[in-house]
Amino acid sequence: DSLLNKDGKSYVLLIQKDKVTPKEVHIIQSGEEGVVIKENLQNQKLVLAKPDIMLKLLSGVNVKVKD
Repeated sequence: DSLLNKDGKSYVLLIQKDKVTPKEVHIIQSGEEGVVIKENLQNQKLVLAKPDIMLKLLSGVNVKVKD
């Protein structure tokens, strides 16, 4: 639920303060339980949501992060 597929490309949404920034990722391998991507996203805060919520966040809606 962290990947957004749009126009044939895959993205994750990085949380930066109270906004999100899309980052294109490249899928190396996929399976029933998940995917392996080329990019290193270690120590990054990612949005975990359904695609409709992710698209809404891209429109500029503010994000609240729960720790």
